[in-house]
Amino acid sequence: MLKKVSGYFNTRLDFTTIVIVVIAFTQGILGLADLAVSYLFKDHLKIGPSEATAISSFVAMPWMIKPLWGFISDGFPILGYRRKSYLIFFSIMNFCCYLYLAKGTYSVTTCIVLLLIIQVGVSFCNVIGEALLVEKSQTQHSNHTSDDASQNVSLFFGARNVGYFVTAYLSGVLIAKLELKSIFLITAFFPIILFCFAIFLKERQIDRIYQTHSNAEGHQLESVPNVHEDEGTPLKKPTDSVPNRRPSTSQSIQNLRILYDFVSQPEIYKPIFIIFLFMVTPSSGSVLFYFYTNVLKFSPEFMGVLRIISAASAIIAVWVYNRYLAKFSFKKVFAWTTVLGVLVSMTQLILVTRLNQEWGIPDKFFCFGDSLVVQMLGEINGMPILVLACQMCPKNIEGTMYALLMSSFNFASMISAQSGALLTYFLGVNESNFDNLWLLLLLTNLMYLLPLALLSYLKVDKAIERAKKMGSSGQATEEPPVPSIHEEAIPFQAGSHHLPSAAHCPSPTKPKEI
Repeated sequence: MLKKVSGYFNTRLDFTTIVIVVIAFTQGILGLADLAVSYLFKDHLKIGPSEATAISSFVAMPWMIKPLWGFISDGFPILGYRRKSYLIFFSIMNFCCYLYLAKGTYSVTTCIVLLLIIQVGVSFCNVIGEALLVEKSQTQHSNHTSDDASQNVSLFFGARNVGYFVTAYLSGVLIAKLELKSIFLITAFFPIILFCFAIFLKERQIDRIYQTHSNAEGHQLESVPNVHEDEGTPLKKPTDSVPNRRPSTSQSIQNLRILYDFVSQPEIYKPIFIIFLFMVTPSSGSVLFYFYTNVLKFSPEFMGVLRIISAASAIIAVWVYNRYLAKFSFKKVFAWTTVLGVLVSMTQLILVTRLNQEWGIPDKFFCFGDSLVVQMLGEINGMPILVLACQMCPKNIEGTMYALLMSSFNFASMISAQSGALLTYFLGVNESNFDNLWLLLLLTNLMYLLPLALLSYLKVDKAIERAKKMGSSGQATEEPPVPSIHEEAIPFQAGSHHLPSAAHCPSPTKPKEI
């Protein structure tokens, strides 16, 4: 089955690819604790919807400094390893944090700190997963085309969404039958899955990567800087000018200057700014979770049913985009899914105003359809952004550019959540008062449509062409060219969209990160 999946995504199956999939799958399967944290905040710590949304955006901060995680991984190996050591360390760290959450007695501050540390671990492992797939991609493709980008996006998204799907229903069932601390205890063992695979990841130590050897003619041989020993890549040809050192500080500064010059061009910063405007509009946050549980009296088990529908629709959305929509232009897919997503999301007004009851439509039946359609459209709405981000990254500074884009979009998502929390507060919507919930949903939906007027100024082809020209000019260089997170742009993280969804019910441990 793994070989069939690997063939579908045009990816050669080996242990490194399996580790990449495990990283994404583990990220998804940790969602088992999401619903538990939502109930922890609402029932045990007595936190309201606006506060929960603010906390959710705060603990998402590690996703906004992903370039720092890449820099640490590339420049500061542990025991000579840039990848596996960090995977092992953060797997153990997340295991310990979930064990402490299972303790069951702690303050709000302690809980927030633990969730923040967990997100540091998950985001760092995500960066490592990106770096590993980048290194694999460099050996498989000479050019990162749109098809390659969509395949790589789909591979990681698919594995992550399968993880969500596995735990979606179980989270509700377990909450109905077990204490919250038992849920955290079960979740604590999921990082151990990644730990077990990370131990056996074959990676050359940093000293071996830069080690030089003398041949019979007095030349130097440089070990090929591929971090995976199972690739079987031969040594490079003899050379007299191979530096036996790590990349210099001046080289990094030079690449940063090139990155600044690249981003300063109108063809590049205009698309970034327009997408940023879409993502920065206020979102409704966690308020629907409180409406579902406090007003509609949905049980934890039914909340799990909604989560599994949401996870299934996300998997279907990735497949639909990769199969049918990847060939269409960015503007067409993004514009249509934005409009359709907002129109469908407007049906939430029927639910919160209780018109569905007057029409004889049961609440649960109404939510089923909303869970399926809104989540699917939202997932498809985010896919073109990730693919475009991949295509906008020039050769030799791809990873740095990609990490910069993703961090910028994650920062926009944080502002979206914070502004949504303020809007929720000013409208007087809380855990016991939902009179203005319809107005909150109406405003957040309409605001998401406002930046559509700027799409005509978004010149996608020019941005991609500029990236290709810069890559072919070879301005940015690395010495020596060690594969790292700063060398290829493969977008992975989900949740770039924030179309309001009555089904997904954002939770404090599920930030909308990329």
